[in-house]
Parts: sequence; C-alpha cells; structure tokens
Amino acid sequence: MVLDGHIHIMGDVDGETLKAQMAQAGVDGGIIMSRPFAGYEPQETTPFEKRLTEVLELCRGQEYRFPFLWVNPLGGKETLEEIDEAVAQGIAGFKIISTEAMPDCPEAMEIYRHIAKREKPLLFHSGILWNEGPSSNYNRPANFECLMDVEGLRFSLAHISWPWCDECIAVYGKLCEMRLGRVEMYIDLTPGTPDIYRKEALFRLHNCGYWVEDRLVFGTDCLAEDYDPARASRLIEMDQRLYGELEIPAETQEKSFSKNLLRFVRGAE
Repeated sequence: MVLDGHIHIMGDVDGETLKAQMAQAGVDGGIIMSRPFAGYEPQETTPFEKRLTEVLELCRGQEYRFPFLWVNPLGGKETLEEIDEAVAQGIAGFKIISTEAMPDCPEAMEIYRHIAKREKPLLFHSGILWNEGPSSNYNRPANFECLMDVEGLRFSLAHISWPWCDECIAVYGKLCEMRLGRVEMYIDLTPGTPDIYRKEALFRLHNCGYWVEDRLVFGTDCLAEDYDPARASRLIEMDQRLYGELEIPAETQEKSFSKNLLRFVRGAE
C-alpha cells in the first residue's frame, strides 16, 4: 500500500477523477488538505464553511483518505471556533503554514494547544517557503522547538525542512530524547528536497542514530484537482530505488509508504 501524506486542494475537485489519477499512480489514499483560509494570500476568499465541507466530502466513505483543515495560526477566537466545528464534523487533522510570525508567538501557541487537546494531528510546512514574502525564517525547523511544551501534540514537519534537513533531524532528536511521551514528532518526506539531495537526506535520516523508522511519512505535494500520476509514480520509484541503495529494510520502507501515516493520523493503536 502507498499513501500520500501531502495532497493540496487549490481548486474545484472531481472525486472520481482524483480516484482514477491516484490509482494510475499506485496510490491508495492519503492526507488531503483543504484550500487555504481566506486571506492567506490576497486571492484566497473561500469561506470556512465551503473549505471544510469540500474536504470532508472528498474524503467521505474513503477509508484511506484523511481530511485536514488549513487554519490560520494567528486567527485567535475565530480559529479556535473553526477547530471545534471541524472536529465535530469529522476532520482528521489540521494544516498550518507560518507566514507572518514565528511559530512560538502566543497566538499560535494557543492554537497548537487547542488542537492537542482535541487529540488531532497537526501538519506544518517547514523549510524554505515559496511565496512572495520573506517568510522562510518563520519555517526553519529550530524555530519549532517551542512545540516540545505543547502537551500531547502529534505533529509533522513537512519537506524534511529543506534546505535545513540537518537542523530538522537535530530538532527531531531533541524532542524524541528529551520529551518522550509528551509530544510526537513526525517528518514528512515530501519534496522539498531536490533530487540531487534526496539520497543524502534519506541516508542522514536513517543513519542519524535516532529512532526514526516509525516517524517518516511519504508525500508528493500533488494537487487534488489535478493529481499528477507521473510525478507521484516517479517519486515512489525514486524513493524505492534509493531505499534499495541504502539497504533500508522492506519493513521500514512499508512504514514510510503507509503505516506511519496511519499512525500519525489515528494515533497509537
């Protein structure tokens, strides 16, 4: 089984077309993130109710599709209310990109704690951010150390935090070694990493000396409205080839391609 831990909705989606495109790539499901919240960028105007309904409907009745809601970390009471409504309606998790403030700002920390209390996972963008503003520093992995103080949080940093992959691994090691049982950190393997760096990043992850085999999640960054079978297939084949070259056990590969995503979304079973 292959599950894609990083699929975005950015436009209108036909569920049957998405199903066919994913099947063509050999992908059985994954995390599907809602459209961005209104105001994330000037052109983003889709209201909360539509964003939530859209992603829930796309995943309804699909065992291995998991709906995540993109929320504003600086949205205050409005975001807290959206989280509660989304949980009540069956959302599987949440997505955040920090574009205007450091991850440890008080407003954002309140949002994280609220999500943790609802026992839902939280997927962060991490690494250089391809938007029009100078916002990448908000997404450096070391700036997420603050999450070690959010009791019960289960979170992932996407893109192996490229180009700060070593920093991402260091943060992972610190949180695992110093806060066992308090937080769970996962690393989303979605590129991010250009092909030329991919083998090195995977080598470092699997040889860093930290327990990572249960915390790595495959992803593509494909769009739900135009899922790219060629891209997804290429990424699957590339990682399979690199895992073979690195002599990564088949059981560990299976975890990265599917089992770890299920653990991230559902929690310990």
